[in-house]
Amino acid sequence: MLIKCNRVLMVTAAAAVVLPVAACGSSQPAAKIDAGASGSSAATSASPSASASSAAPTASSSSATAANGLPDLTLPSDVTLQFNLPKTGDAVKDAALQGLVQVEQAQFKATELGVTTGPIVDDFYIQDAGFSVRQFLSYMQGKGETVTGTNVYYNWKFPEVDPGGKSIQITYCEDQNKLFAKNRTTGQTVPQQSGQAQFYSYKVDMLVDKKDGRWKAAYYAWKEGDAACQAAEGH
Repeated sequence: MLIKCNRVLMVTAAAAVVLPVAACGSSQPAAKIDAGASGSSAATSASPSASASSAAPTASSSSATAANGLPDLTLPSDVTLQFNLPKTGDAVKDAALQGLVQVEQAQFKATELGVTTGPIVDDFYIQDAGFSVRQFLSYMQGKGETVTGTNVYYNWKFPEVDPGGKSIQITYCEDQNKLFAKNRTTGQTVPQQSGQAQFYSYKVDMLVDKKDGRWKAAYYAWKEGDAACQAAEGH
């Protein structure tokens, strides 16, 4: 998720979600695969991947589609998302994880493009998560900021799994010490604290959307400066 210095409080009928505002960092994937500490590591940047083309993104590419019919999620060369994914051996968990990778790609792609609506959001976010991410993207748009650097995702757990395979809750950590917000016009990065303050824990509810059968984010929440994430292996 996009994070940093400033924050926006998103209030929905179901919950209040405090989203970090990338006033100091954020990021997203395209995909090269390396061995990860807890399984596989999918580091995504502007290089081509199975889910994104290698064309340089521009404001006009918000409606562009990749070969799979989804919006093009290619990121600029200065942005990398490193997903240290576990080898679960479970088809439902693995599918939900891949869905969450796309959810992250979509949020950071939308931030890069400076858009708040359209397929880049609607194809990946539903319910409370859709409302929250639009509010967040509006804030970033108003700030005139985008992001640069590397975001690391690790320490994956699955506290709740629907026996029917249609919903799952995923928790994980992010190390954002190398992720920064930057001014969209000048390219200047925003100063930020380092160390524990840049470790975040997340809880995301993923659901299979009946409309297209794809995994999408329905709700998420986070905790800033999580000492447990700082101590956890995998980053």
